Amino acid sequence: MKIKFWGVRGSIPSPGKNTVKYGGNTSCVSVTAGHGNNLIILDGGSGLRELGIDLMKKQFGADGINPLSMWIFFSHVHWDHIQGVPFFKPLFIKGNTIRLYGEKKVRTCLEDTLKGQQQYPNFPISIEEISVNGAEMTFTDLFAGEKIRIHEKDLIGDVIVHNTKLSHPDGVFCYKIEELLEKEGDSANVNVVYATDTEHRNVLDPRLLKIAKGADTLIYDAQYTPDEYVGAVGMPKFDWGHSTYEFAVDTAVKAGIKHLFLFHHEPEHTDETITEIEKESWNYLEDKYGKDTGLIIAAAYEGMELEI
Repeated sequence: MKIKFWGVRGSIPSPGKNTVKYGGNTSCVSVTAGHGNNLIILDGGSGLRELGIDLMKKQFGADGINPLSMWIFFSHVHWDHIQGVPFFKPLFIKGNTIRLYGEKKVRTCLEDTLKGQQQYPNFPISIEEISVNGAEMTFTDLFAGEKIRIHEKDLIGDVIVHNTKLSHPDGVFCYKIEELLEKEGDSANVNVVYATDTEHRNVLDPRLLKIAKGADTLIYDAQYTPDEYVGAVGMPKFDWGHSTYEFAVDTAVKAGIKHLFLFHHEPEHTDETITEIEKESWNYLEDKYGKDTGLIIAAAYEGMELEI
């Protein structure tokens, strides 16, 4: 399983001289896994544009050969998680197949939200026009606890995408991508958990602990420092739907995670600030749990790649 970060910032893109190291694009992570190297995309923030450019260079020829097939899972539809969709080049290429998944809402659904984003006067090309002249798109509404089986074969090397609801204004889905090396749920399988835009308050979320238990990798929202969260610096961030590096470390240790990636960086945090947060995360881990946890911590940056 290969993972690459295309956008790691939260709330709004933040390009500039102070965000060069970690990047300023909003949430987008690609996971390549299973038979045929299935391309699974987590969220469609502005980082999705960069992923699309890369895909066009590497896999889609100038003569329209090698059509792409992919699965995009949206944690939720706040703008910083969907704003890259209109600029995703593979969307405009006939022959490509793009399957899009998001939580079913009472009043709306993923398809309506993405269509609304590209309605006049917001954007000159509608989803309906793309459907005729561009990629084949399918929209699937997900319910909490539902599993999507890529290719639905349940063979060794196949991929299952799990979800659970977490705490965020208007709701959010956490996803676990499981590549089967044994039967489903076996500890030998490879797992990555994507938990952005979530908040715990004073108690670790049991839903996250359950879905993340024993996973190789946890990508976790650590937008605020502890002082920022409680209001010791600036206004309190209670009920804003984001978390801290302390909760990230606590969750990773309790769930038995091997690699923790701090994600959804605050747009006002500079490269120096995020580097300091990464350092403080290690200090917190060692002070609270000792030096022998086996947990590895890193602040995610654009272009970061790993294989698990």
